[in-house]
Amino acid sequence: MTRRPVDLARARAAEVELEALLKAHPEMGERTALFLAGKLAGRKEEPMNEKPQVVKMPGDLVARARALVPRLKGTPTMAAVARVTAAAVMRLALSRGLEELERTAPKAKAKAKE
Repeated sequence: MTRRPVDLARARAAEVELEALLKAHPEMGERTALFLAGKLAGRKEEPMNEKPQVVKMPGDLVARARALVPRLKGTPTMAAVARVTAAAVMRLALSRGLEELERTAPKAKAKAKE
């Protein structure tokens, strides 16, 4: 497999775009620094340790995720994703949904000692 040479003009344009994004949204830089330092609460696994999961989804949920792809491209939330895909949208939705469930679920009762 032959590798294409790096397009330096494109890389520099992306760097300028990222700098503008960070200037407009400094909290993203802070959050990224926390993530890279392993200090960001929430997701514990490293991206390379992701485990594939097969989940059957109703067609309407898949269609809704696909419809969100063009709307989310270029937003600060999705700017860190290399490619905004329906799968990336579903991962974000799952993460946000879990955060909400964790926030609103009743606290587990401590088991009584025997």
